Amino acid sequence: MDSSRRIIPVLDDASSFDSCVGAEPEEGGACRHHMTHCTPPNQEIRRLVLSVNDRWHYCHQSDVLIGSRDMRNRHLRLTGAELLQLPYFELEKLNGIEDVKKYVHQKLLRIADLS
Repeated sequence: MDSSRRIIPVLDDASSFDSCVGAEPEEGGACRHHMTHCTPPNQEIRRLVLSVNDRWHYCHQSDVLIGSRDMRNRHLRLTGAELLQLPYFELEKLNGIEDVKKYVHQKLLRIADLS
């Protein structure tokens, strides 16, 4: 997300953004070279991992993640990534793609507010 709380898709690694600074943007702000939104030099880049956790990612009849999934999350955090968990028991309550979009957007805004 940028400082105005817009979601910025990132398709390349962060080091490649250096070549975008000063590049002429396409319509919508995408760089012609990377076809992704470029981050100005004074803007912070945050790595976010969207983790969809299905029923088999949890211990039996529990909301505790199994060891391999929990270790994966721990390793991702150690790399500096922020995790956005989408557990199946919350996703099952939603009706249709529009509800899912609203749900994910609200979770993204909550993460942006925490920083």
